Amino acid sequence: MIIKSKISNIIMCVALLVVLAVSVYSPALVNAQPAERQLIPVSISYEPVNGFSAVSKVFSLPPYANPASIPIDSFEMFGQYFTFGFMTQDYTMYTSEVEMREAITIETSTNSLNDILPSIEREIWYDRDGYSGLLTLDMHSIRSESAGTTTRSSTVRRTRTYPHLPSQDSSLIPRTINEGGINLNLYSVSWQVSSSSAVVDGLPMGATYTATAVYTGSLSQTSTVGYVTTAEYTGTVSRLAQSQIHYTVVFFGTYVEPLYVAAEAELQYSSDSISAEGEEPDANEEELLTLPPYGSDSPPDVGYGTYGASTSRLSGLVEGIGGTQVVAAMVIVVIAAIILIVLLKPKTKKLKTA
Repeated sequence: MIIKSKISNIIMCVALLVVLAVSVYSPALVNAQPAERQLIPVSISYEPVNGFSAVSKVFSLPPYANPASIPIDSFEMFGQYFTFGFMTQDYTMYTSEVEMREAITIETSTNSLNDILPSIEREIWYDRDGYSGLLTLDMHSIRSESAGTTTRSSTVRRTRTYPHLPSQDSSLIPRTINEGGINLNLYSVSWQVSSSSAVVDGLPMGATYTATAVYTGSLSQTSTVGYVTTAEYTGTVSRLAQSQIHYTVVFFGTYVEPLYVAAEAELQYSSDSISAEGEEPDANEEELLTLPPYGSDSPPDVGYGTYGASTSRLSGLVEGIGGTQVVAAMVIVVIAAIILIVLLKPKTKKLKTA
C-alpha cells in the first residue's frame, strides 16, 4: 500500500508540473508568429565596384512579388563588414503566341456568296488583351441566315367570258377557278345578248347570251427582310510578357580590425608609458602584454570589432526563449525537486519509551 501511495503521489506531482509548464509557455506559443520565408539569392559574386570591395547578390522574383521582402541586412564575410549600398532591377521579357479565331457579322440583302464576298474584308487586325496580329478570312466559314420575314396580303381579281350560253342561268357559270395556284371565287356575272337568232347546221336557233364573270381571291406573300452573314478569321497573335524580375543588391565592405590587435596596441601604449616613468611592470602585467600576434594560427576567440562581437550560447538561448519563461521554468524545477524529496523520504516510526 505504501508503494502504491508513493506512485500515485509521483503521478500527481508530474501532472502538476505539466500543468504549470503549459501555463507558463502557452502564452509564448499563442503569440508566436510563423517565421517568414527567407529569400535565397540565385547567385553571389565578390568583385570591386568603382574601386570599392563589394558583394553582389541576385534575387529572382515574379512580377507580382514585393521587392521589400529582399533581405538587405549587413553581414560579415572575408574579414570584412558589408552594408547595403544600392539595388538594381532587370526585366526578363518573352513573346507569348496563341492561335486566335475571331468571328464577325454583317447584314446583307442576299445569301448568295458571289454577292456577299465584295462586302467582306480579306484581312482584319486583332488587338485585344495585350495580344495583336493579322487574321485572315476563312472562306469555308462564311454562312448566311435569314434576319426575318414579312407577310403581305393582296386581292387578286380575274375576269372570264363565257359566250353562246342558251340562257341567262348563273348555274352555267363555274363558281371557282384556279389562277396560278390561287383559288378564286365568283364575285359577279354580267350578261349580254349575243344574237336574236342564229342558224346552226341548217336549223334555226333561238337567241344566245354571253356571260362576263368576275372572280376574286386573297394572295399572301412572304418575303425575307435581309440576311445576317457570319465570317471567321484565323491567325497567330502575340504579346510581350514579363516572366521574372532580377534584383541585384550590392553591399560595400570595409575591413574590420580584430579586437585582440586593438588590445595589443593599447597595452603596448600602456607599457611605453610605464617605461617612460622608470617603472618596471610586474610579472602579471608582462603576461597581459604577451598576446599572440595578429595573423597567428590560433588568435584568441574574441571576434572582429564591435560588429563581430560574439554572443554566448546561453544568452542567445535565454533571448530566444524569453527571460520570464526561463525564470518560471527554474522555479518549477525547484518546486518539483522539493515535492519529490518530501514524497520519497522514508517515514520513521517513533519508539515509545516505557
